[in-house]
Amino acid sequence: MSPLAASLLAVALAVAAVATVHAGPPPCTTFLHPILPCTAYITGHGPTVPVPVPCCKGLKFMVGLMITRADRVTACKCFKDAAVKMPDIDYGRVAALPGRCHVDAPFNFSPHINCDA
Repeated sequence: MSPLAASLLAVALAVAAVATVHAGPPPCTTFLHPILPCTAYITGHGPTVPVPVPCCKGLKFMVGLMITRADRVTACKCFKDAAVKMPDIDYGRVAALPGRCHVDAPFNFSPHINCDA
């Protein structure tokens, strides 16, 4: 690769990195889609133990998306809005999910959480 091409590539990567950092939080679907495999578990329509592997993998991936405070606030609000639409959600199972999946979640989700705090 020529020095000019290498320089242009470096500039393009730097611009892309800055644009990514300042792009703001991802949309709700980005946070909710990875944890769709958890639906049966958190609504009590699946086994209590073990938590399905795709659910834990999705949870781990989703937590990895919560890099900034804005990401965490957005994710929290997305979960809260989605939970309201799930009348049979079992908040005990939701609370237990990070521990059962061995994932360090950035907040403990409950129906009364203040996502802005």
